[in-house]
This record gives sequence, structure tokens and C-alpha cells, in this order.
Amino acid sequence: MKVIYGAYQPDGGEMLIDGKPVRFGGPRDAMERGIGMVFQEQSLITNLSVMENVFLGYEDQFSRFGVVNWRAMAKAAGKQLAKVKLDIDPRTITSSLSFAQRQLVELAKVLTLEERVQGHLVVLLDEPTSVLAEEEVKL
Repeated sequence: MKVIYGAYQPDGGEMLIDGKPVRFGGPRDAMERGIGMVFQEQSLITNLSVMENVFLGYEDQFSRFGVVNWRAMAKAAGKQLAKVKLDIDPRTITSSLSFAQRQLVELAKVLTLEERVQGHLVVLLDEPTSVLAEEEVKL
């Protein structure tokens, strides 16, 4: 999965998208082609808010002249969280969430690719529930 996502380079073979061979230089290339991944080990920055994590690296879409429109970011993050049925305030600091909630934030983050890519979105899930208790899996 990490080869498909561009985290590792393949030793051989080829990947095709729309019948054409592709080779990703890194995850950013894969994301630009609509391939996202939720890893078993989380990549969120726990001292940031949920909304900052969801749009990390894409803050410019909420800023003008270097000033971030936090209200717009919170609204957009709320829409992403609703997609994964996570009913929390997007301004919540990530460290205060349960592991299961953070996994859902990871998924919401990947789903932001829908709006940035043309074509289909592919989401790779690397055992996202393997470390969750049965109650948390039901979330």
C-alpha cells in the first residue's frame, strides 16, 4: 500500500492509472492524483486543533494576505467531520480526542482530497481498526 501511496518506491512492476503507467515521487504526487491513505500509526499533530490537522499543508485556501480565516476553516472542517460522522468542535485540540476519534480525523483529512482532485478518489486503509477496542470500531 505504501508503494501505491508513493511513500516507497517500487522494486519492479508498474502501476497504471487510466491505462497509463505512473510513478509517484512521493505521497504528495499520489494525493494530487486522488490517492490518499490512512495509516495504522497516526500522523496528526496533537497540539494543533482538529481543523488545523484536517487542512495541514492547505492553509492557503483559507488565507488572504497571509491572514488565516479561522471561521471559514472551522466551517469547512466541520463539513469534513460530518462525512465521517464525528460530532466534535473542529477547534478542539487533537490531543484531547480518543484514539478512535483521531482515526476518524485522519479519514476526514484524506477525504479533503475529493475537492482538490479531478476524477475518482482512492482511500487506502492500513489496518485502521487494528488497535481499537470493539466499542471504538463501531464508531
